[in-house]
Amino acid sequence: MYSLRLLSFLRPYWRRVLVATICVLAAAASIVAVPQLIRWGIDYGLDIQRVDGKPVPTGQESLLIVAALGVLSFALLRGAFAYGQTYLGEWISQRVAYDLRNGIYDRLQRLSYAYHDQQQTGQLMSRATQDVEAVRMFVNMGVVRGAYIVVLLAASLALMMITNWKLTLVVWAFIPFIVWRSTVMAFKLRPMWTAIQEGLARIATVLQEALTGARVVKAFGREEYEGEKFSREAEAVYIDSYASSRIQATNAPLMSGLWMAAIAATVWFGGREVVNGNLEPGGLTAFLLYLYILQMPVRMFGWVIMIGARANAAGQRIFEILDAESAVEEKRGAKPLSAVTGHVQFQYVSFGYDAISPVLSHIDIDAKPGQIVALMGPTGSGKTTVVNLMPRFYDVTGGRITIDGIDIRDTTLASLRQSLPVLCDNPRQHRLRRHQRDRRASAGGSEGGPHSRFHHGPARRL
Repeated sequence: MYSLRLLSFLRPYWRRVLVATICVLAAAASIVAVPQLIRWGIDYGLDIQRVDGKPVPTGQESLLIVAALGVLSFALLRGAFAYGQTYLGEWISQRVAYDLRNGIYDRLQRLSYAYHDQQQTGQLMSRATQDVEAVRMFVNMGVVRGAYIVVLLAASLALMMITNWKLTLVVWAFIPFIVWRSTVMAFKLRPMWTAIQEGLARIATVLQEALTGARVVKAFGREEYEGEKFSREAEAVYIDSYASSRIQATNAPLMSGLWMAAIAATVWFGGREVVNGNLEPGGLTAFLLYLYILQMPVRMFGWVIMIGARANAAGQRIFEILDAESAVEEKRGAKPLSAVTGHVQFQYVSFGYDAISPVLSHIDIDAKPGQIVALMGPTGSGKTTVVNLMPRFYDVTGGRITIDGIDIRDTTLASLRQSLPVLCDNPRQHRLRRHQRDRRASAGGSEGGPHSRFHHGPARRL
């Protein structure tokens, strides 16, 4: 279960999780105590007796005042603990989302080109935004709020059993069916939520490709085609969203009807128990208050299950990134590349992006320090591939590449890439680096002059 793996992100914040747990327990205790106080006030503060066939209150008014003050005190306590529960739940969930986003971004930065060649930008963006948000909702509403619902249900059941076990069985006969129905709805919605998330990711992919390639689209007059492609993806999301909304709209009235039936059964059977002397009027009032208190938590129980199911699907997509292995790994015991003179050799190098279509086959290049080597050829001949093999954006499938006689696979990735100057085609990057060089020059650095490190050694144009 990916949702259980997601809980491991709570470990760094265990102190706040502990305080949130205390708030959950205290908030639940505060709310379940109120019906008992009202019951006590009615049974002992009013103490209704029949005199000449008429109900007459014979209790003490001071007990009613005590009960009222008790209700007010517990209401204030519940408000304070509910605030702590809500605040801590939101804080913890936001921190987990923060850690997940940073973890995803860090992992994507460290994965090789081979991984990114097989991924769509929109899919990755969707996982770092929408899926992380689903996990945040799971931590806040599924874990913290779910714990509150479980504690509230357990405490209410215990107190109701103590008051009158027969009436408790009548009331709780409805609750399993309500929970079952909510669970069925949640599991029906789970694949739909997954489809919606994937559909939104596809929309983001189509939009990203259309916007970044706007000039190409216009140059070839493909606006109508791109519009139809976007419309298909948007329609698929609309269909899935409408289907999920229809299920929820059908389920809500059914849940309300079942709960009203539980209240009706409580009034009927509880009234008979009061008439027969097996239950005090305050006890029946407490039962009705418990039903009112439990109405939303019981209905939310299925929603919590749905959030957990959605988080499970989101967690699967997130962990596909976090668990991804890079095709380019640094060898254990790799040494930093230092004192580079710039003698680059390709020795019988072969490479292919897959096992079927080789791009380079038995390539030999010997570039001595000070030499300028130009790679010329038509599109798709492997010029960029040759350059990308030097900083180990990909690893060769045959042969080896050496710098000053050292196999680049025996060096650390950081030192290797720092030894290879880059000349970018992106004007924004040109401006950025020029600004950095000028700033360093004004500070007395050595990189602002005409012999900047960006002009030393063999340059690779990206």
